Amino acid sequence: NVRTASRLRRLGIKNMYDLAHCDPAILEKEFGVIGDQLFAMSWGVDRSIIKHKYRPKSKSYGNSQILNRDYEDQRQIEIVIQEIGDQVAARIRAHHLLAGRVSLYVGYADYEADPAGFSIQEKITPTDVSSDLV
Repeated sequence: NVRTASRLRRLGIKNMYDLAHCDPAILEKEFGVIGDQLFAMSWGVDRSIIKHKYRPKSKSYGNSQILNRDYEDQRQIEIVIQEIGDQVAARIRAHHLLAGRVSLYVGYADYEADPAGFSIQEKITPTDVSSDLV
């Protein structure tokens, strides 16, 4: 973080060696608890307490495909979307999960003409069935 680096430089700390060899009391006075953490990390010590495996509240599974040109034929577009949807559905099933929301982003070959592309997102009845996700 730029602010932290600036504050460290004001204390004469320009690199990890300087940080590891400065007075921890000075760091604690300047940064509080973060100063103590910075000093410990400079010596490779992580004082984090880990009791339980971290499980994110929501998981996201996705896949993307970059094509070498814009597709205009609807059937070809549907095939690409189906292939991607099938791959994501297989991963969801492998993890014994269900998807409750799907999203699709489409960008264009001529990025400079339309850099935004478009996207859509839909909430669905939770499922792991390929055809429902597609």
